[in-house]
Amino acid sequence: MATGTWQKWYNGTWTQPGIGGLESNMEPTSVDADGYTPVAGDYNPANTGDVDQQIAVGVLPSKSPLFLMNITYDAYLGLYIGEPEQVSTTGPQQYYATGDLSTQQWTLIGDSGSYTDQSWYRWFVDGANATSSTIVGKTFRSYCSVSCYNGSGGLYENTTIASSAPAAPIDTTKVYTIGSGSGRFLTQVSGSSATTSLSSAGSSTLAQWQFTSEGDGSYTVADVSTGALLGVGSTSTATRAWGTAPTVTAQGSGGPTVGQEWFVIPSTPGNGTDRLVNRYSGLVIGLSATSGRLAETTPPRNWTDTSGSSVGGGRTAAEQTLTFTAVGAATETVSVNGPGAQVGTVGTAVSLQIAGTDSFGKTLTYSATGLPAGLSINASGLISGTPTGAGTGQVTVTAASGTASGSSTFGWTVNADFNGTTHSLTASGMALDDPGSSTTAGVQLITWTPTGNPNQKWTFEQQSDGSYEIVSVQSGLCVDVYNGDSNAGEEIDQWTCNAGTNQLWKLSLLANGAYSITSERSGLVLTTASTSAGALVTQQTNTGSALQQWTIN
Repeated sequence: MATGTWQKWYNGTWTQPGIGGLESNMEPTSVDADGYTPVAGDYNPANTGDVDQQIAVGVLPSKSPLFLMNITYDAYLGLYIGEPEQVSTTGPQQYYATGDLSTQQWTLIGDSGSYTDQSWYRWFVDGANATSSTIVGKTFRSYCSVSCYNGSGGLYENTTIASSAPAAPIDTTKVYTIGSGSGRFLTQVSGSSATTSLSSAGSSTLAQWQFTSEGDGSYTVADVSTGALLGVGSTSTATRAWGTAPTVTAQGSGGPTVGQEWFVIPSTPGNGTDRLVNRYSGLVIGLSATSGRLAETTPPRNWTDTSGSSVGGGRTAAEQTLTFTAVGAATETVSVNGPGAQVGTVGTAVSLQIAGTDSFGKTLTYSATGLPAGLSINASGLISGTPTGAGTGQVTVTAASGTASGSSTFGWTVNADFNGTTHSLTASGMALDDPGSSTTAGVQLITWTPTGNPNQKWTFEQQSDGSYEIVSVQSGLCVDVYNGDSNAGEEIDQWTCNAGTNQLWKLSLLANGAYSITSERSGLVLTTASTSAGALVTQQTNTGSALQQWTIN
């Protein structure tokens, strides 16, 4: 940093020059309520001895636990949190918090318990975007480098700091206009997913927005007119670029994307204005009257660009300084995040947590219909139990607050347990066959008229992830994608069993009682070429053809 552009913390203020100035020794508030060693007790060159000698005789305090500390803003708590180095010891990671960086008053709020290390090099990363260290949600990654847990040289721990009174920067029971300090109002473009800004919000619901807490410090922001969510795309890093325009798009069945989540961060504590920080990009909403950037996302700034450069573009802090003005009562809504299609096995225990959100932050009670036999859901949304029978069906989970409800429907397939059992496999009446009863590795498999002979018998060996090795009774070799290839059309041969992913197969029960058999390596399905005897077996894209549907007898 350039000389004269930064200050040091000394005697309760940021006033000393960064180079050559005095500085205070920061201490936890449990040691000193002001958060630093009083000037009278700090280092004085007039005292006898060097620093180590003065510490040894008690003239100076010993090394502070806050000497080296990585900090971030925890949007769930509404506080800055810090994780300091371990001071010459192995122990749990401590976490400190402060509400105001200008005071530097850090209070210990907890530690990692039995999870210990001896590291001084640490940093935070938000658990949802997996890239940003500036702002984190309720659960974050705590990274460590050198002398980490169990002697590891580097790792991260997923850490959750909970609270009985998390931050509530906005009232979710109200509808708002979003106006900038530059006099512009965020608006969805009629008939489009695009956004813009206008000089007046007027009475149009396209310029009205409803905030819903995700329960982790982030919010979705829905346009009242369309119900779609404000955000940026989260499938490409291109939308993290300076100047990306926010859009308004529908929420997916699995819940909002990280690009549709926002942190509401006070611009300056106590002045009633905020910034909207996109969780995916880390950029903030900016509204201006400048053509080409009426609504955009840009890095946060606290100054006006006067460089004349096209990069800064004359942007101002006021463009990002937002005021949320309540214009009415919001409608309570409940959304349930669908977990996607589920596949299980008879006799294998299930534990699946369903998550939902109430726009008013109310507690939800869950129920479900269509669950496989042996499974149930509790009031908190945990589906558990052990399936007792094979089958396919649709499950609908409903979450209710008492005044509103929402639901999500998804498929659930329970496969039979084939582990350790031997069967024939037939597609369109033809059996999977080791041609000529060969015991040679590399022979391509075929389908043939069923005979019941050992070269048409296959033993299923289940793996820890639920997939199977399929082993020929005749040869003792495994059904194998030749050369581990991932391309459609590659031959299926038999090969020495090695538990490679090109020898692991996932079964999925179909409505007609047959199974699709999918390569774990390629995602393509076991397919016979025709109903003719001697048809070659390959892997192909799943089209639902009868030549890809295998009856396991």
